[in-house]
Amino acid sequence: MNQIGIIAALQPEAACLTREVIALETLIRLDTNLSLYVCGMGAERATNGARIMVQAGMDVLVSWGTAGAIATHLHAGDLCMPEAILGFDDRVYQTAKHWRNSVVNKLVDCPCDIYLGQMADAMRVLTTAEEKTGITERNKSVIAVDMESAAIAEVACASEKPYIVIRVISDTAGMVIPDIAIKITDPFGRVRLARLLHQTLTNPLQIPGLIKLALGYRKAAITMRWIGERLPNVFS
Repeated sequence: MNQIGIIAALQPEAACLTREVIALETLIRLDTNLSLYVCGMGAERATNGARIMVQAGMDVLVSWGTAGAIATHLHAGDLCMPEAILGFDDRVYQTAKHWRNSVVNKLVDCPCDIYLGQMADAMRVLTTAEEKTGITERNKSVIAVDMESAAIAEVACASEKPYIVIRVISDTAGMVIPDIAIKITDPFGRVRLARLLHQTLTNPLQIPGLIKLALGYRKAAITMRWIGERLPNVFS
């Protein structure tokens, strides 16, 4: 049986896959052939997480979590299963067709739209529509963006391991991500309550944007939990 290594950047994303307590930067066994690792945001952390999964004997790597939409027809909660990842250096990484098709076929009843296409790497959180538009100037086929999938793909390719990306849209192409959203969370997506209180009191005009972002993530979480409830079957 193939061992599947799922790498999530954020603790809330990982929590959609299991009811167990999520340990950070620790390999967690979800099932006989399923393991989970929460690496934290960014390429460097994702590279480390992918290498740990390879060293642990995983046969397939999976980049799991949320993504930001680039294409305007994508909505919060939509599922992206890209055929390729565009790295920041413009290198293109093809995802494993067999595994991608197998997972898509088992998610046909998903209560959202499923998109293939291409995703791109972002060096940081893209907070405005203009920044997202800049991605399409590199490649018009890009429909969404995240910060970890390209790094995971690079490790997978170097290790000759198949990999796929399962990402759910949390913020749409036109959504502005308020600065305080970045300031109140740590690299694992945990909200720092003291900072939340301070930032909302000192930046009240950003509160509507923060609420909109939270609502988008809530829709993404519904899709992620739906998949999580069916996880063993998805990779059976």
